[in-house]
Amino acid sequence: MIGSKGEVQGNITCGQLDVEGTIAGNVACKSKVICKSTAKITGEIKSNDLKVEAGALINGKISIGNQEKPMATSK
Repeated sequence: MIGSKGEVQGNITCGQLDVEGTIAGNVACKSKVICKSTAKITGEIKSNDLKVEAGALINGKISIGNQEKPMATSK
């Protein structure tokens, strides 16, 4: 969980993520990403499920579906 005053600069790989704060980086979740109304995400989101409350801000590419494999990295 990223609390309402929490800030993350970097990539996150997890099972499930609840976001109330700010993320600047890519998110890869096997299960679900829940963006509360105070969430601000700048970066790519890959997850099997995504819930976004009114007021949340997302700036980036979103991929929803089978996310069994981790996000590929560029070489």
